[in-house]
Formats: sequence, structure tokens, C-alpha cells
Amino acid sequence: MTRLIEGETVILDREAGKVHQLNPVASCIWNSCDGSSSVDSIAERLVASFDVTPETALRDVEAMLQEFQGLGLLHIEQK
Repeated sequence: MTRLIEGETVILDREAGKVHQLNPVASCIWNSCDGSSSVDSIAERLVASFDVTPETALRDVEAMLQEFQGLGLLHIEQK
């Protein structure tokens, strides 16, 4: 379950009994995880929305996706 509160995404993980509050960058990445967006396209959204280089955006997206997966919030299928 997710909610947008004052520009930040809050995720309630009922199974783990945890609440995750995402900053604006992590919120942008989370909200871009729609099952059809590529890592590159999500990084492009970061570049368009924040003052960040393409290289930094790509690195941040990859790290955040791994963190979401490690927390059990996201399942990433390998192609």
C-alpha cells in the first residue's frame, strides 16, 4: 500500500510490519516502476526532473531498485 504525503511516497509493508518513507528521488523511481519502464527510461526521468547527470541517475536507479528488491518491495525479473 502506498500513499503520497507532502511530495514523498510512503509505503506500508504489512507483511514485514514496516513503513518506508521515500525521498523525492526514490519516490520518482518507485512511481516509475510500472512493469514496462526500463532502467534507462527511469534514469532519463530523473535527469529531466532533478539536477543530476545521466551517469549519476543511472547509478542511483540501479542502486534504488536493488534496495527495493532487498527490502522485498519489488520483484525484478531477469531477462
